[in-house]
Formats: sequence, C-alpha cells, structure tokens
Amino acid sequence: MRVRFFIYGGLICLAQGVVGQNPVIPANSLVVIDLPDHSRMANVKDTNYTRVLDGLYIEKNYPVNEPFKEVAYVGNMEDVKLLGVKSKKPLMLINTKAFPIEAIIDTMLVRQNKFPDFPSYVKLPLLVNGKFITYAERLSLLSSMKQEAIKSVKYLNPDEAQKLNKETPFGFIEVSLK
Repeated sequence: MRVRFFIYGGLICLAQGVVGQNPVIPANSLVVIDLPDHSRMANVKDTNYTRVLDGLYIEKNYPVNEPFKEVAYVGNMEDVKLLGVKSKKPLMLINTKAFPIEAIIDTMLVRQNKFPDFPSYVKLPLLVNGKFITYAERLSLLSSMKQEAIKSVKYLNPDEAQKLNKETPFGFIEVSLK
C-alpha cells in the first residue's frame, strides 16, 4: 500500500494505520492519503467531517460504497473557508479514480484560461450533456471516451451550480459531447 502525505502549516502529522479510523488532524494542517488499493485506512463514513465525494456534498447518511482512490482531510477552518466550503466542521474530500479523459478536459479548460485555481486534491463534478453523471455512469462513459467526442467544455462556478439544484463547493465542469 502506498500512503502519501502532504502537510501544510509547518506541522508534521502522523496518521496511524488503524483500520476504520481517520487520522487525528492538527487544526492547521492538510493530509492527503493516496489509496490506490481501496485501503480501509480511511473511514469515509465519518460524519465529524463535511464530506465531499467527487466534488459534490454528500448527506450525513450517504453510504460511500464507491471505490475511492484518495481522501484529503482539511483540518484548518481558514483553509476550509478559502476553498469555498461553508462548514463548521473540518473537510473530508473523497475522490474516486480519475480517467485519462479528465486530464484532457482539464487541459481544455486551462487553454481557455477558465480553469479554477484549486489544489490538486479537489475534484470537480462533471455535467455531461446537461446531466450529472453517477459513479457507475462515470465508469462506463469516461473509461472509453476520446477527445474527439467532446464538443465543448465549460467551468461553472458554485452559484451557477446551485441554479441546477446541485450542492458543490467548487462548481463543476460542463461537457458537451458531439
């Protein structure tokens, strides 16, 4: 298992590998745990955090069953606020596998000078042809999608996302296919 930590705020945080428990995060730090083998080191059901799965807020009782690749814990409430998250709790960002086409989509936004300046552990949800896609749809659609199939991409901020009744602290990427 590969565990990778990125720690800010000058503090070193050691996350002990206790199955089913989250690491204790010092108040002014960030920890990103890379979990390529769907390790049980992170308890993604811990409701002591505001939980965000692939860029969308998830409800307290939402059972995270999707295989996740990475979990980021943001313990510093100023950092939580800077990310645009309105919460009184620390933040847990749960990210599933990224597909190569997602990097191409990000590059298309960068070329338009419209890609938001978020840390690499922030994953934006996708709206494809006007519809938010589920994890299962993401697997089937993105695993085989080619750049030639993309007509346009556009970043929509959190306010624009709320007009579509989707709660995302970061906004989303709208992809139109040919």
